[in-house]
Amino acid sequence: METLQGLPSLNLNCCQKISDNGIEAITSASPKLKNFSIYWNVRVTDLSMKHLVKNCKEIIDLNLSGCKNITDQSLHLIDDNYQELEVLNLTRRRGAICVFLRCHSTKTSFRWILF
Repeated sequence: METLQGLPSLNLNCCQKISDNGIEAITSASPKLKNFSIYWNVRVTDLSMKHLVKNCKEIIDLNLSGCKNITDQSLHLIDDNYQELEVLNLTRRRGAICVFLRCHSTKTSFRWILF
């Protein structure tokens, strides 16, 4: 895992065998991640997002599209910890998007919010 230290981007789209434990291991070994995508992973939960914000402080592009077990709690955690976030993809998470936009409508740090 030492070789992951400087990894700037990671795409785990549709990797259905990745769980919260896997996200913890990957993020703790990759603190320089700027782009992280886990599109359509139904095994990750809010615990994965806690690991991500704890271990990877430089995220600017985050794709959580189709991650049905990530709740509004994670969206608030993301907002509180990623002030430089430019792209947040929450497609297939319509209910969560409405809550997130309503609570944070005065923020202008996002370049794109995809839904």
